[in-house]
Amino acid sequence: MLNDHGEIDRVEKGYFVFEIEEPQDLRMPKINFLDSFSKDSYCGYMDVSLKLEQPFSVTDGIERRLTPDLARKLGFTGEKIMLNMYVVKDGGTSKLLIPGSSLKGAFRAYFEAVYGFDLAEAIFGSTNGASTVYFSDVLIESEPIPRPYPEQFGQEGGSDRKATRKIRLYKKQPSAEYSQKESECLYVVMCLNKGVEIKTRVVFKAIPKVYLFVLSLFFNSVKIFKRLQVHLKIGRGKNLGMGLILPKLESIMYLDLQSDPPQYRAFDLNQGAQEVAQDPEMKYVVSHLHGRLKMIVEKTLE
Repeated sequence: MLNDHGEIDRVEKGYFVFEIEEPQDLRMPKINFLDSFSKDSYCGYMDVSLKLEQPFSVTDGIERRLTPDLARKLGFTGEKIMLNMYVVKDGGTSKLLIPGSSLKGAFRAYFEAVYGFDLAEAIFGSTNGASTVYFSDVLIESEPIPRPYPEQFGQEGGSDRKATRKIRLYKKQPSAEYSQKESECLYVVMCLNKGVEIKTRVVFKAIPKVYLFVLSLFFNSVKIFKRLQVHLKIGRGKNLGMGLILPKLESIMYLDLQSDPPQYRAFDLNQGAQEVAQDPEMKYVVSHLHGRLKMIVEKTLE
């Protein structure tokens, strides 16, 4: 693997640098506000479950210095700095909060890798246009667990993806550039343990059917990453063996405006698949998805 200076980097990192390419001849409909609520556009929601395959954390960014005694009670040596997850009061009880914006940002990054920036901006929004999808915040009753953490800000990201046209796709195994010894870790990060399953709702508004089908294909295709070296990761510690999730699209409900009164109905993915087989442009979208996933696999195996 080449580093930023074009030299061979022999340190095994927990990610691949993947260059995003805009798909050629990917013809997608433009969203016209006057047609937003026509019979060809959909409003509704997707329910998505997220199984944590590794410890997972989205922290509030506040540093809490632990004395040696407090650190020892948590099972650590020396003086530490603790980074906690978001905590909110809900009906008199404290619950952990995972911001929907964190989930949306992670899924958007992987969507860009597959479909490019233009389509990602059309669906997820940009400075020139509103988003058509919104991820709900998640409240969880599970107790967080403490893990040693080498540093607050590592080399995990923060770059302008659109300017550099590069994205980091993460491996399952930790990076060798970070120490795994607790005694060398300055921070303690609170996180959810692996095995926990959380659920989020993705609301979509005035979205063309082809976009809705593309999103359903995308959510279902992410599970393919589990069998590869690249994985969908969210939150802190992606280089350190944290953040791996396995999403599953549970259902899609849309508001049927043709019924009286309007009511939610299940979106038929099987019918959508049949329509794809008869629609050349939709068929191209599906073949493009398969081609990009294959390219990601080839890039990560180089």
